[in-house]
Amino acid sequence: MKLRNHLSFKLTLGFIIVILIFSFTTFYIILKLNTIKNQISVVNKIYLPLMHQISKIQNHIESDRQLVQKYFSEGDFKKSYAKIFLTKANQHPVFKEFKSIQIDIPLNWKDLPEDIAILKRYYSEFIDNCKKQIESDNLAGECLNSLDKLTNRVSFINKKSEKKISHQFLIIQHAESETVVYHIILSSLAIVLTIIIAILLFFSLSPIKTLINAIKKVEQGEFPEKIEISANNEIGLLSDSFNHMISTLKTRDNQIKKQNDKLTAQYQKEIEIQNRLIQSERLAAIGKLSAQIAHEIRNPLNSIVLNTEIIEDEIDITPIKPLFNSMKREIERLVEITDNYLQLSKNPKIQKKPIEISLFLEQILLFLDAEFKNRRISIIFKPLEISLFIDADENRLKQVFINLIKNSIEAISQNGVLEISIIYVENRLDIVISDNGIGIREDDLEHIFEPFFTTKNYGTGLGLFLVKQIIEEHGGGIECKSIFGEKTSFILSFLL
Repeated sequence: MKLRNHLSFKLTLGFIIVILIFSFTTFYIILKLNTIKNQISVVNKIYLPLMHQISKIQNHIESDRQLVQKYFSEGDFKKSYAKIFLTKANQHPVFKEFKSIQIDIPLNWKDLPEDIAILKRYYSEFIDNCKKQIESDNLAGECLNSLDKLTNRVSFINKKSEKKISHQFLIIQHAESETVVYHIILSSLAIVLTIIIAILLFFSLSPIKTLINAIKKVEQGEFPEKIEISANNEIGLLSDSFNHMISTLKTRDNQIKKQNDKLTAQYQKEIEIQNRLIQSERLAAIGKLSAQIAHEIRNPLNSIVLNTEIIEDEIDITPIKPLFNSMKREIERLVEITDNYLQLSKNPKIQKKPIEISLFLEQILLFLDAEFKNRRISIIFKPLEISLFIDADENRLKQVFINLIKNSIEAISQNGVLEISIIYVENRLDIVISDNGIGIREDDLEHIFEPFFTTKNYGTGLGLFLVKQIIEEHGGGIECKSIFGEKTSFILSFLL
């Protein structure tokens, strides 16, 4: 990254610019104030002393005018005034004043020495003319004329001095006004630049708040989305580093989650295997015992069924017909129970062959048609529009559907509805068996596929367990969804 893009460089440059502007403003004001000070110094050291001296000269000239007038008009006292005037002529205060004028010549009044020299010459002429007048006792015409000439010259220098002072004060006032204007301009420029730099710094530093909020989210265990900061400075580098850190943390977190999920799945699999082993051992023991009992019971049951049918045929008594029918149903139920236990103990291997699923289900429904009509159950069958074959053991699969359909028949009251739908989705085949029967309680729903669990007043609790076992042997799965008091659906899924 180039030096000019560094935030520290921008901050330093901004402060240097502000300091330079304020320094230049201060230097300029000091320079102007020094100029004003020099101008005021010229007034104080040159013009004001000169004005003071010219004022004193005017006073002395006015005093001389009074002495000369008294000399030529006072009669007996004129000799006394003449003596006073002649005494003053040698060491006259005005002449001393002229001698004391030793000042620096200002640049705008280069003819000042000549003006002073003319003033001194006029004063000397005035003294000489007055002496001649007094010595010859003539009238004071020439003396007073010289005095008027001297007075006029002093007035001329005084006005010229006043004009120079006025001009000097105009220069001072202009310098003051210029200083104020430049001070306002430069100060305003410095303030504006300071505000601009502050705004630029604010916008340059504003992304830090975004970074702080993102860091707070990380502290709370969240991973924010990528921070979009396009600044080409330290903050931009910081945001890139933060985004890289978040990406690394997300990757590690996903790896940890995957590892954790893998370990959890492996643990659950081991638990499931262990439960299956325990259940298998339990079922194996129960199966052996059940097989022995079923084998011992089955032959007597067959004999009872045969003898019952013979007796029913020999005795044609209508009132006891229902009794024989009841005995036959109970005996058939016992035979069914023994068959289930025998099947549980044998667990034969499945023998698959291609089965056209729609035709297969139609045949099962046709086989159970008498039961549907007897209970007045309406059948809604939704086959596939195309022929679809699956590899399955026909007898075992028939046992599955007959078991599920009979369960639905038992759950449905009179005039109920049974719906069977075949759904083909990509490489999966779903068969849904739904009824509007009494449904299954939510607490019982998770146990219905467990062995020996039943909600009926009769039965072994092995029907759905065997159904699930057969479906899983075919590489499929079964799921039950139910709303108690409304309906129940069994979804059988097969991978093709």
